Amino acid sequence: MKYRVLPYTLKVWLTSVAVAPVLQIIVQLITQIPYKFASVHDTIIYLLYMLICGWLFSIPCWFLLWLSAWLTNQFTANIRFIKITLTLAGVVIALLPFVTYAGDSLPHYTNPDFIWVMFYPITIAAGIWVYKFEPMAESMDAHHEETSLHDPDGPIIT
Repeated sequence: MKYRVLPYTLKVWLTSVAVAPVLQIIVQLITQIPYKFASVHDTIIYLLYMLICGWLFSIPCWFLLWLSAWLTNQFTANIRFIKITLTLAGVVIALLPFVTYAGDSLPHYTNPDFIWVMFYPITIAAGIWVYKFEPMAESMDAHHEETSLHDPDGPIIT
């Protein structure tokens, strides 16, 4: 069975784009690390900035996630295998921009700043398991031919 990977990957990607900055703001408001927000206005501006930048810089990540989902869907119909593969691919793909732009300055996992990098892979992985794949609809011609051949009440041609 083939699944609709475009709407699925769009939901996963857009959820990550929207939720990861909100989680980061919440953690920053609680811990006040790396800096304290001076006002609600500053918080909203920072959130909008993160949403826009996260959306723009993650478009190539969405494309790679879609490509991974499409390729995996071509080889198997096992949902669990597809989701495990996409989880691994999604985490690597979500970390790629940070590794590419940060290079050697990427925080090590023992560094407290590492959590800021991990919001996107965590939300990608969560989205992969929260959302369900929808099966592709059969074409109407194939459905009609199949039902007309097996329809006992259909006309008998002699």
